[in-house]
Amino acid sequence: MFVLTVALLGLYGTAITFHIADIFEKAGMTRTDAFSIFVPSAFVALFFHFTGSWLSDYIQLKYLLFLELIAIILSTYAVINLGNMPFCYYLLIFANGMFGGLHGVLMNVSWPRFFGLAHLGAIAGFERTVLGLPPASY
Repeated sequence: MFVLTVALLGLYGTAITFHIADIFEKAGMTRTDAFSIFVPSAFVALFFHFTGSWLSDYIQLKYLLFLELIAIILSTYAVINLGNMPFCYYLLIFANGMFGGLHGVLMNVSWPRFFGLAHLGAIAGFERTVLGLPPASY
């Protein structure tokens, strides 16, 4: 489930990032509006990264995974309704920051917690293979 969520986030996050100007133009908004979501999203991501890192010591990681999946759903809803509902602009900022921040936490914490450190390289290699990424050089 964790690897599939990473793959989903890779697909969705890449699509949003590379097509943000077209998405906003189809919603009747400007390119400036489109590119102005990234800085506030980064601040939201920073908050969720630090909060998620702290929470990961006290709760099961599946709850952080659920939050990340909810953020992806909220972001998708915001993109679909961007031109119809003004609050979707802010929902998009919040949801993108939320899944971006939690993504980093889950990728850095989940494999060592579930499988230990002995086979971490093989597990990370499998994850990168699923994602279609080249092997990391550690």
